[in-house]
Amino acid sequence: MEVTHVSLSEQGQLWLNLILLWMGMAVLVGILARWMVPGKPLSLFATLLLGMVSATLGGYVMRQFFLTVWGTNDFNPISFPGILAGVLVASLLLGFWRAVAYFLRFEKK
Repeated sequence: MEVTHVSLSEQGQLWLNLILLWMGMAVLVGILARWMVPGKPLSLFATLLLGMVSATLGGYVMRQFFLTVWGTNDFNPISFPGILAGVLVASLLLGFWRAVAYFLRFEKK
């Protein structure tokens, strides 16, 4: 079996690296948030989705914070403050999800 090599342009390679980096950060954020807020286990896809949403929201909030407080738009979301913000947002989302699930379960009884 012969392996063929796929050649990407420099821009394509940059985008592929960025997507893989974000996915890795999302998994890290999701795993850290699940460690902080234990409960029913999530699938890998759900953990990735939780991490992607929370890392994006946390990065946006931190960028606005940097812009407002320091007057600079020089924030890199793939950094320790970005991961910290993503974990915080993911923990809040998990807590909110748990509260909604508890309320819905309570209403059925």
